[in-house]
Amino acid sequence: MDSRLRARIHDTTLEARRLLTAEIASLLEGIYGLDANGRFEPATRLPALQDAEALQTRRRLETFLAEESKAGLPPEAAYRKLVKEAAFTHLNRLA
Repeated sequence: MDSRLRARIHDTTLEARRLLTAEIASLLEGIYGLDANGRFEPATRLPALQDAEALQTRRRLETFLAEESKAGLPPEAAYRKLVKEAAFTHLNRLA
């Protein structure tokens, strides 16, 4: 594989990660009410959480952030970790 092709693969991978990260952040805020500060909007203000599956996911997200907090990670850092891990997982599945 030549260096030009490697560079294109590298750039494409970075762009895919950027897009996935942005999309995940958007979904976390829009559907589950989780902002970049690691704080949740009240569930009663989010119509999407009327769906049982979405509500269950929200509870898992709350548990994840609570566990990270117990481990000493600030909410903002836990949020970044969550977004990064989700993007990495999706990118790996895609690849």
